Amino acid sequence: MRVFEALALELRRQGISTAFTFLSEDIIDLTAALARADVQIYNTRHEAAAVAMADGYSRASEGVGLAIVGLGPGLANAMVPLI
Repeated sequence: MRVFEALALELRRQGISTAFTFLSEDIIDLTAALARADVQIYNTRHEAAAVAMADGYSRASEGVGLAIVGLGPGLANAMVPLI
């Protein structure tokens, strides 16, 4: 079992049922593993949107909102809604 597969299974075991992401090549394996673990994936057009959607999801559902973004500029773009 690869690390991203174990991480996806553990996230699902911990109750994560939904994830928001802006797909990039460095997170595609994790995103696919989450989908195989029956986690609903919502793709966005920008990293900031993924984080904002995860925040809204967590506020509305009182659960955990999971946003997955890539490295470099993707991570920088995700910081704006976190602030």
